[in-house]
Amino acid sequence: MLQLSVLQVFYVSQVSGVFGVPQAKRLVGQAQLLNRRSDITGLLTFTGSYFAQFFEGPAATVESLLQRIARDGRHCRFRELRRQHAPRRDFPAWSMALLESPQLESELAELVGRDTPADAAISATLERIRRDSQWQTVLDLPGRP
Repeated sequence: MLQLSVLQVFYVSQVSGVFGVPQAKRLVGQAQLLNRRSDITGLLTFTGSYFAQFFEGPAATVESLLQRIARDGRHCRFRELRRQHAPRRDFPAWSMALLESPQLESELAELVGRDTPADAAISATLERIRRDSQWQTVLDLPGRP
């Protein structure tokens, strides 16, 4: 399918209740299967207390997924920080990868805690996640079409 642009979304949220690495891996495994069918790619960062997720795909599919994610009871204090159209994907090979990154805890706490985080802080955190995902081991099932 020829796609002229993709919609990209970046959000942060705080974990609700008991949720650890095993649950994060299970969540990502389920997302990978669904995302392959829906042409969604991206990366979920999990610190133990916070999520940061960047995902991308066809606009209508991304909008629908974002609404479901925002209502999910496994997290609270949901903050959509960035939404943009891009000519190509940032994570084309990952139906959904998992980056375990406890070192981002304070940055994500800061973004979740502010009503309107500074754009520079959002950009810096997103860039750090992109950089960390290049050298850390991430979990993704093989076989993205």
